[in-house]
Amino acid sequence: MTANRVIRILDPATGEWITVCHGPDAAGACPLAGPDGVAPRSGLLITPDTSDTTYWQLRIPRGYRHCDVPWNERVRTCVRKAEDDRRRWQTGLNRETDRVRALATCPAGLRCRRDRPGTVTP
Repeated sequence: MTANRVIRILDPATGEWITVCHGPDAAGACPLAGPDGVAPRSGLLITPDTSDTTYWQLRIPRGYRHCDVPWNERVRTCVRKAEDDRRRWQTGLNRETDRVRALATCPAGLRCRRDRPGTVTP
């Protein structure tokens, strides 16, 4: 976790910025939790201080005893990995589509072969 992170705390009804938080401690607990363990931001929204759209605004339920900032960061990492996987998949699909199109253009009556990816030799 980053020590200099700033999380904005918003009113869920108005979206008004109430205060900031710096996230959980190294153990993942809210450093501001009361003796009963309830996070003082429960019932409010948390959002990053930046306009990074890969983070989600999260509503913290009343009486909540956990901090969802680490969960949100894990989700962000998973989304980034999924986007990278999709880009690699699309690249492979485009390459294979080009190969099939090249084979389809082989002159009638000739048997064509692929010398190297993307090329066709009669």
